[in-house]
Amino acid sequence: MIMRPHATALLVCTILAGSPACMYAGTDKTDNDQEIAALRHDAEKGDIAAQCLLGMTMKIKHEYADAFRWFRMAALQGQAAAQHYLGWAYHYGKGVGQNYTLAAEWYEKASALGYTASHNNLGVLYEKGLGVTQDFRIAETHYRKAALQGLADAQYNLGLMYRYGKGVQPDMTEAEKWFSMADNNPGRSGENGLTTVSSGERNPKLTMKNGRDVSSDI
Repeated sequence: MIMRPHATALLVCTILAGSPACMYAGTDKTDNDQEIAALRHDAEKGDIAAQCLLGMTMKIKHEYADAFRWFRMAALQGQAAAQHYLGWAYHYGKGVGQNYTLAAEWYEKASALGYTASHNNLGVLYEKGLGVTQDFRIAETHYRKAALQGLADAQYNLGLMYRYGKGVQPDMTEAEKWFSMADNNPGRSGENGLTTVSSGERNPKLTMKNGRDVSSDI
């Protein structure tokens, strides 16, 4: 089931690597209780796409425990986007206790199915040694995979790797190239059909000084 676009949220379902992928764009709340009820009905009957979309709806509404429940149901059935968001829930302790090891495991599953943002978030975990053994080379590999697919967060993070010589030889020219790509990234429709744009917080020109790695919430 695909929910119709309405004033406060847009939920879409597409196909990624052989499984439905869910994604969203909108504000932090939805006002269409009838659509949510219909979506919940389908999810409870085992519709994987509906489960993922319902999880995203609950995430938008900041009802994280409910979101976790639906993401987990879809993730266990091999739904890539749900696996990513389950990893995200464990990564940040949203609706479940924070667990970096489980976050890494679910990001790995989603990235194996081609979910770009999971590569970026795995890069963050490997760079910081959160839930995995710290390994700059593996972090750089994941950042690069996502960066080459147009994810601005990953382009920025890859730039940081070159700036500080993590997993690669220090190279300010290469760093500036990736910072520029992230800064000028107009948004690209990736596997989830959404636009990824550097925000003020994530703008390399604004944040390059503090060397902050950016994980992806898409």
